[in-house]
Amino acid sequence: MFIVYLEQDGGCDYTIGCGNKIIALKSLIKKDAILEVKSLVAGDWDDEEERFMPYWDEIDRATLYEISEKIILPVDDWIKENENFIKEFENAKKEEEEKQLLKKLKKKYDK
Repeated sequence: MFIVYLEQDGGCDYTIGCGNKIIALKSLIKKDAILEVKSLVAGDWDDEEERFMPYWDEIDRATLYEISEKIILPVDDWIKENENFIKEFENAKKEEEEKQLLKKLKKKYDK
C-alpha cells in the first residue's frame, strides 16, 4: 500500500493544512504508485470536487510513502486509561483536601 503527501509551498489561504494533502493510492507496486502520483500531479482526480480545487495545480512536492503494516491502535482504551488516571488524581486531591480540613477542624475543636 502506498500514500502520497502532496505539498504546496506557502499554502493556499489562512487555513491550517491548506496546500497539503495525503492520498491513499490504489497501486500496490512502487512503479504503478509513481505513475499514479504523476497522473494526480497532471490533474487526473477521481473525486470531481477535489479535481477542480484551484490550488492543486501548483503542487511543489510529492512524497511517496510505502506502508508496510497496518496497526490499529487501542485509542478507546487509552482514553479510558487517561480518564481513570484523571479521576484517581482528582479523588486523591479531594481526599488530601478533606484530610487537611479535618486536621484544621480537630485543631480548632479538640481544645
